[in-house]
Amino acid sequence: MRLKYPSLRVLLLLLVYGCTNPIEDIKIVIDANVIKHSALITVTDPQQPGKTPANISLSVGGRDSAFVYEISGKREFKVTDGMIALGIAPGKTINKDSPAECLITVSAPGYLPSSQTLSFSAEQSQQLITVNLIKAISPPPGVSIAQKSAALTEGQLSQAFKTETPLQNKNESTTVTFSRSTAFNNEDKTIKGKLLLLSLSHFDSHSPASLQLFPGGLLSKGVTLPDGSTGTINFSTAGFFRLSLTVDNTPVSSADRDMAFALSIDPGLTNPGTGKTVTAGDKIGVWYYDEKSGKWAFLQQALIENAGNSKLSARFSSNAAGYYALCWYTVSCTNTLQVNVHTKNTNAGNGFIAAFFNSTDFFPYYVYRLDLSASSSSFSYKNLPQGLTKVAIFDYSAFNTWQSSGAGTSAPTPLTESGWIEACTSAPLDLSIPAGGPASEITLEFTGYCPLNQNLAIRPSMYVSFRESGTSSYQYLGYMNKGTLTTKALTPGKSYDFKSSYNGETIKVSRRIEQSTVSEKVQLPESTCKSF
Repeated sequence: MRLKYPSLRVLLLLLVYGCTNPIEDIKIVIDANVIKHSALITVTDPQQPGKTPANISLSVGGRDSAFVYEISGKREFKVTDGMIALGIAPGKTINKDSPAECLITVSAPGYLPSSQTLSFSAEQSQQLITVNLIKAISPPPGVSIAQKSAALTEGQLSQAFKTETPLQNKNESTTVTFSRSTAFNNEDKTIKGKLLLLSLSHFDSHSPASLQLFPGGLLSKGVTLPDGSTGTINFSTAGFFRLSLTVDNTPVSSADRDMAFALSIDPGLTNPGTGKTVTAGDKIGVWYYDEKSGKWAFLQQALIENAGNSKLSARFSSNAAGYYALCWYTVSCTNTLQVNVHTKNTNAGNGFIAAFFNSTDFFPYYVYRLDLSASSSSFSYKNLPQGLTKVAIFDYSAFNTWQSSGAGTSAPTPLTESGWIEACTSAPLDLSIPAGGPASEITLEFTGYCPLNQNLAIRPSMYVSFRESGTSSYQYLGYMNKGTLTTKALTPGKSYDFKSSYNGETIKVSRRIEQSTVSEKVQLPESTCKSF
């Protein structure tokens, strides 16, 4: 097997059958479970659930990017059918105090690019990440975009101008003002072009569609704080924006002089520092997001001012393009909150998800996929925001549909939830999931094969999605480990379509569930077969 990373090895088991030809007698079975910590990345358009943006590109950077591989063991990051599974190579040590980390950037023609930090911890072998791409021309409620062009004379603006994001479907906006004779740079070089193209995107402070696009998530690690130190904090945002500039199709990193920014602020927001409704005279931090490192840094304090007509705003200046946010923050708890989940359904499976909420915001700071392999299951979580929190358990399918769509102002009805508790408590939290109806346990056994090499069998380890045949949208089913996946999400007598992404290709299988164990030979893509 040709693998680009030298420490990735497969286990070859030679199964000898009682035949006469020594060549035909050998069956090579390959255990492809070489990556132990992975994440399934699903790219969606929240305005068109079930439809995948075309021509998606994904790049990987950040601290441990050299150890990131597609789950088949290759360094080719091809998104197929809106999915790709990434993992950390065995050569990278991951333990409790040292997670692996990388930055992914996802883009597609006609959409705003999205960057997100992935963290691979010792406690979680598999994780699910949804990346929502927002259309540049017709964004969802909570997001507004202004686009403008300006002529340049010898690379400079011949006159001052300003632009503001529209107020359609929202009450908040961003305004940027450029002064006359401003020139533009790509890194350290001035761009001598003739046409400036501007895209200004504003994201409000309360819409799920916008909050899900907060770069790196509201829980943020490695943040440069006001005193110059770094830490893990939880943001509470009053809104954020992204300024993208190009000169004659060359990306602009900065201007040669400051641009003036003004952000309107929802007067109904609560200031976490005072516990009261925000008012003129309050201060709020201005933060900048480095898209190369995936880290936020504090820039300055901004004064919240009256803007007339009972409106509020904050102003500041900077010369860099990119993401900015107005945020208060809290330092995360240093202890670990232990959550014990109980259910009467023994081996209930992975159809549930836990979400942590902060008292000042309905939007979950963190979600945790539950695998209830027994009547009780425990998990622990660090870095919750100081203050009050509650934990709610949801049906995974319903929660994932809401999170992917970005619709509405609240999550679906939870199966169970705690009251408000202090996030930094040392006392464990106990939750019970009500008993549901009996469910049949179905085991899927997939064996990959190559048409030109019938003596080769591959036991794939990959993420599997499913849908009932005749329906449109796929749901996550589970992680297939060494060719085997056991679930209670399937109903005997029904037909299902199964889908997975492996080695840059989409693998699809359709099967009617007739018995408790479904064994299926799956033809692998030609590109995968050539690797052996």
